[in-house]
Amino acid sequence: DLCVMAPACPDTECSTSKCDPATGLRKEQYCKYCRTTKLLRAKHCHSCGCCVARFDHHCFWIYNCVGAKNHFRFFVLLILLTVNLGWGNYLVWESFTKTPPNATFNQSNIDAAKNIVPLIATFLGMPMWIFILIVLSCHIVIVATSVTTWEFVKRSKIPYLRSIPSGSNPWDKGCLNNVASFCLTRKMDWKLPPEYCHNPV
Repeated sequence: DLCVMAPACPDTECSTSKCDPATGLRKEQYCKYCRTTKLLRAKHCHSCGCCVARFDHHCFWIYNCVGAKNHFRFFVLLILLTVNLGWGNYLVWESFTKTPPNATFNQSNIDAAKNIVPLIATFLGMPMWIFILIVLSCHIVIVATSVTTWEFVKRSKIPYLRSIPSGSNPWDKGCLNNVASFCLTRKMDWKLPPEYCHNPV
């Protein structure tokens, strides 16, 4: 998922504001940190020290970037974490609230005391579960619309999306096709469709 070589700008009349005069490359194609060319949707991550193909975000939980090669696995991780934390919180809460029907008052107090630690763990785990659930919900939308977190948050600052209307997405092929591409074929679109491209890459 590192930088991949990309062709130079084919527009011979392209102004120097769009192209690097030293390389002849469109500026969004050239990484000044890696000193190499990159494809569209790639971004340099300063934490990892490299360019990441179809960059989504840098995740401090896994201490790595989420991009073309691991976005699907990250999505599965979010699903598993959501289910695991939710089920664990439910089981602990059930064990705390339910007491044997024939238990005496003292026995109920003892059972409650034994469950204090799991209950505290549940209260600490509940905010984490809510946070993971929100992140998963965001990524469901991202997958269904075929965008990345970086493109969604920084759209107005990304050169290849700046001239495209905010309601348009060059890579959106419909919800089902987007999900199928993400989960099954893992096909990656590196070029803007012709109808969106004034200076084709």
